[in-house]
Amino acid sequence: RPPRSTPLYSSAASDVYKRQVHIDGVFVVTTPEQVAVVDAIKAIRQFEKAKIPIFGLIENKAYYICPCCGNRDEIFGQSGIEKLQKEVDVPLLTQIPISKDIITGSDQGIPIATRVDHIVTKSFKEVAEIVCSRLVF
Repeated sequence: RPPRSTPLYSSAASDVYKRQVHIDGVFVVTTPEQVAVVDAIKAIRQFEKAKIPIFGLIENKAYYICPCCGNRDEIFGQSGIEKLQKEVDVPLLTQIPISKDIITGSDQGIPIATRVDHIVTKSFKEVAEIVCSRLVF
């Protein structure tokens, strides 16, 4: 989710009211930057106002793992997710690390999700399992 895209959330919530569209729920995706956290809080408030269930938070670009030494680094600053969770009662589902392997794999036509041992794939799998468990078929 790009920063300052709250109007998109607001529009989605408004569409539910106007068209009476059924939505099982939403996931709010944010990044560690404070401006993104502020937008996520606004989005959550809009969804709450529209009575749309919020399944949870996903933090994208949460951290970086150095491929050489394995050290974890919060390259976008300390996560704002703690601040977000203090403001809203929504569970954090996963933190997806930033990885060059995502871009490399995409450029080669080999999605990162095919690498079952990769940390990013594990994060994607966590989210996919939660999505499947929450949807009504």
